[in-house]
Amino acid sequence: ESLTCNEWKSFCLTNLTRADIDCFHGHLTLKVVHNVPSMRFEIDQDYSYNDFFIPTFHNLTQLELLSLNYSWRFLRQVLNHCPMLQKLKINEADVAEETWNRKDDKENWVDPDVVPQCLSLHLRTCDLVNFLGLQGELLLAKYILKNAKVLQTMRIWNWGQPNIKKLLSTCPRASATCRLTLYHFQCKLLLLYPSCHFISFYHAIAPRQSS
Repeated sequence: ESLTCNEWKSFCLTNLTRADIDCFHGHLTLKVVHNVPSMRFEIDQDYSYNDFFIPTFHNLTQLELLSLNYSWRFLRQVLNHCPMLQKLKINEADVAEETWNRKDDKENWVDPDVVPQCLSLHLRTCDLVNFLGLQGELLLAKYILKNAKVLQTMRIWNWGQPNIKKLLSTCPRASATCRLTLYHFQCKLLLLYPSCHFISFYHAIAPRQSS
């Protein structure tokens, strides 16, 4: 069955339970999948984030973003359009060699004027994968910790910032029950091939006890 341009613009997969999107070429209308409760979304690093119209995902509770490549403005838009989000996983870097060797962000994370509803009311789990320890990444992690009021678990897979425990363990947390777990890898290959047995360690930072 074929669709006209106008039909495509209004087309929606209403019964879809999960969307797995690899967007490397062409324009994608996200409105088609705006009803899904679970989504995995990967974009090529050279793709323009300005090409996307982001609808409001009223039913989305689980989201995985791959190859975000530090487009913090795009991430802010996504958070603002996912009001019911409970589980967020961000794979911040791709596997290109220039990514692993970078020393700073293309842009820094800037706190939104208004805290996204998902952070204020619903986000319970946040995973940050391929954490290089760049300034924007640290600002993002701190922002989530300071504003996610019902967050239960934040896990960070880090290989580029040896002082991450010191930098994040003293950060205020909006959720009194939030547990922060930091995995520090001594070899970036662990992030590419997690089944390999290279040296690594982790810190589990328990919620602060009220006095």
